[in-house]
Amino acid sequence: MPMKMLIILETAGIMAAYLSVTVAAPWILLRKKFGILRMSERLMACFLCGNFYVMNLVFLLQLLHISHRSTLIIGTLVPFLASAFVKHRKSISISLEQGTRRIRVVTEGEMGIKTWLYNMGRRLQRLSSGLLGEWMASRWPDILLTLGIVGAVLYVYGTTAVNVYGYMDSNIVAHNYWVNELGNNNLFAAGIYPFGFHVVVYYLHEIFSIPVYVLLRLFCIVQVLMIHLMLLFFLKAVCRSRYAPYIGTFLFTAADLFGLNAYSRYYSSLPQEFGRAFILPSVYFAIAFLRKRKADSEDSGDSDHLILFAAGVSMTLAIHFNDAIIAALFCAALAVGFGFRCFRWQYLKRILLAGTVGILVAAVPMGAAYMAGTPLGESLYWEMSESSSDAYAEEDAEEEDAVKVISESVEGSGISLAGILRDIQDKIRIYVAKGDDAAAWCMLGSAAMLLCLGIVWCILKRREYGGILISVSVFVLLLFLLQASAGTGLPELIEIPRYAIYIAYGLGAVWGLGADALLLLLFREKKAVHGGSLAVLMLVCV
Repeated sequence: MPMKMLIILETAGIMAAYLSVTVAAPWILLRKKFGILRMSERLMACFLCGNFYVMNLVFLLQLLHISHRSTLIIGTLVPFLASAFVKHRKSISISLEQGTRRIRVVTEGEMGIKTWLYNMGRRLQRLSSGLLGEWMASRWPDILLTLGIVGAVLYVYGTTAVNVYGYMDSNIVAHNYWVNELGNNNLFAAGIYPFGFHVVVYYLHEIFSIPVYVLLRLFCIVQVLMIHLMLLFFLKAVCRSRYAPYIGTFLFTAADLFGLNAYSRYYSSLPQEFGRAFILPSVYFAIAFLRKRKADSEDSGDSDHLILFAAGVSMTLAIHFNDAIIAALFCAALAVGFGFRCFRWQYLKRILLAGTVGILVAAVPMGAAYMAGTPLGESLYWEMSESSSDAYAEEDAEEEDAVKVISESVEGSGISLAGILRDIQDKIRIYVAKGDDAAAWCMLGSAAMLLCLGIVWCILKRREYGGILISVSVFVLLLFLLQASAGTGLPELIEIPRYAIYIAYGLGAVWGLGADALLLLLFREKKAVHGGSLAVLMLVCV
């Protein structure tokens, strides 16, 4: 029992440390900049900004060979010091005098400690019953439901970490070594490889003095929580009904719909899983830009959306190539859904520029290291050439035989639409849907239905909303096609079993948006739409 309690406290500490620097600090620094955004948008923006700054701060200090706890702390404080200087533009003595006035009135005897505590208590009471109370009064259902999602994630994935006192994946030993070498300013210790995950773990280790092996054993709980929350925030940003986002997120979190391939890696602290948390936020800010009716307007929000999109693209590439490939596929799907905007030069030039800048920022540390003589890592060659992963080495022989039979039958009969559909359905059944034929057809049908709903909403002249539905559906359908690459003739961009991870994640968005689109078609009044989404959510929970 003491060991389990220690693990719970360590997990809570890691979560508090990570969220303080990647969400809370950007929130404090950029709260006015992002004040016009909705809560879900603001949280995604802070999450992107915080991680982007931490990653590139460590990369910069590592390339200069001056990375140390002291330089990391100074680098972390620089944005706050710069913001304070720009905001006040006063002498240091005046700023210190104003900042310490409340402390001096007590220490110099102008006010007693009891009076000071009483005044502070009154301020906190006014805050809790005033602005904070008013803010929470209209949002308590969302707060409770979000806490329910958090609780479900912690229960599903945290229980194993509490009961198993070791790494859940053999690859973590190599990642542990790479992170430890960062303490010696030895970036890319085993050769050039996407290192975004490793520098974040190293940052938490140096700043908060958390042992690396503890971080790598328990950080998986934090990253899987952020993966689920980013899905929820993405859906809250694009859905029109209040509770539809919780439908998709809850089904992805707790419903027993997916096979082991879809979620087994969530139990380990791995770069690919960490990078998945940045895909939907980066895609969302591309959507936010494309929803603007005038791309060349003077609205600073347009530039902010593109900067956040570029930051997200940069981090997916800096963390894992698979995440970058999936993000690129989603961007291709956006070109289909928002074709009425994407192929206008004023939109296309800006979004291409933002994507290119994001890629270049991610490539600079690797390029600089390569120019300095660091060779490409063996893991990099493995990622590009390996057709199967160790994580799936224990996959059932029956499933492998079934894949071979399916591929041979499709190749022997020639490619046809019916054959392709059957091959896609079989791959979904094997890798995603736990061997259930009906579930596989339902998953494929739900993505196709969302595509039809998107077309309907475009016909109804709601092109921005319809474009979102089409983009998400095309993205998931494209993953279905690529997962069945042996039968469809498409290239195998990533290992076939790994598509299941991204497909399951995409299906959460499909189901949330599908419920939202149907409810908006059935009901016209806002209260009826919200009530209908709540009823569907309750039915799903039951």
